[in-house]
Amino acid sequence: MLARWGDFPAGWLVAWGGAAVAVLMADATKRWPERWSAQDRASSRRADRAWIGRHVLRWLPVVAILALLMPVLIDGAGRPRVALADGDGEGDAASPYWGFSDRLDTSVRGELGDQEMLRVWADRPDYWRGQTFDRWDGRYWTATDSELVELQAETPMKPLPGVGDVGVSTTARPTVSSSQTYELVGAGTDVVFAAYRPVELISAQWSWSRVEDGSIVSQWMPAGSVYRVESERVAVTPDLLRRNDPAGADLPPPMADRFLDDGSVTDRVRALAADVTAGAPTTYDKIRSLETWMSENIRYTRDIPVPPEGADAIEQLLFVDKAGFCEQIGTALTMMMRSLGVPSRLVVGYVAGEKVGDDEYLVRAEDAHAWVEIWFPGLGWQGFDPTASVPLAGEASTNDVGVPWTGIAIAA
Repeated sequence: MLARWGDFPAGWLVAWGGAAVAVLMADATKRWPERWSAQDRASSRRADRAWIGRHVLRWLPVVAILALLMPVLIDGAGRPRVALADGDGEGDAASPYWGFSDRLDTSVRGELGDQEMLRVWADRPDYWRGQTFDRWDGRYWTATDSELVELQAETPMKPLPGVGDVGVSTTARPTVSSSQTYELVGAGTDVVFAAYRPVELISAQWSWSRVEDGSIVSQWMPAGSVYRVESERVAVTPDLLRRNDPAGADLPPPMADRFLDDGSVTDRVRALAADVTAGAPTTYDKIRSLETWMSENIRYTRDIPVPPEGADAIEQLLFVDKAGFCEQIGTALTMMMRSLGVPSRLVVGYVAGEKVGDDEYLVRAEDAHAWVEIWFPGLGWQGFDPTASVPLAGEASTNDVGVPWTGIAIAA
């Protein structure tokens, strides 16, 4: 609650201070007749001081508690603290992915409940992508180039392709097209969620900016905002992915610099990746081999302790805990593929959600997800979800995101 207070302007202090004065003045009117009828000035002053002390002790805690609770009791009053990534570096759990950030802490996982976040009307279910991360340090992912480039204010707006998608053509191959309309239900955000690959954005209300990875960010959109996205990508098949193998392909400098192993993969993890994929003839087959290995050796659970200080999170997952959640599992596949010389990155957003009507999907906080994108020449980034192959480790305990149980208990 104290951290959320920092998101509110100084006007809140003035408002609550004024409220406290108003309460004291209203209560003081009961004392005025008694004060005026007093004959002994010294006795009156002593009585005044006692009266002020009693009322300060009575009302100050009430005003302070209400002031602290207001940021969490009023939905949409300010920008939510939860974000696409943990942004303060102190290891406190991020909740559902919701606002743009340049860092993701893979050691913590927010308790995700059934709070409604999005309603999506789409002609096909898909992953609703938020943003990607490219730099790994053993615990944190960062987006190394998160500078926003303002896009043309036109309707429909046609976003430029991100790094890795430049030169990908959908004219010579069969394509998969998708039209989606998004309504923000739970809270506002500045992230434009979209199925890969957005080619048109339509909204009369918001301006847009682009991040180099192809993610789209807007000005802050409050709850209730609606926008539409048109997406188009190459219709890939296993055979097409095998023919367009990234192994040995000439990579543009940004791809080699940002999406291959820079030495952050440990020798033990590198050796495991090489051993598991030794019999796989193509990159696609190597991906499937690693996903199969994870399905046989890793369990999915959110009930996992924070890795010890200085421990490599991937080694902790693969060799110690042998259990983890989607950010950790996706990170392991990303870095194992990088160690094999294949450009890879981690992407976060939401799975399709629950189908609640004709072409309508309800996306809840518990649908927040992380998966892997691997680059194929001529095809661009292709998504793979290793978590889908990993068995559950029992029901994880959850708590509804956004319900201020602590605040409600204090108020009670």
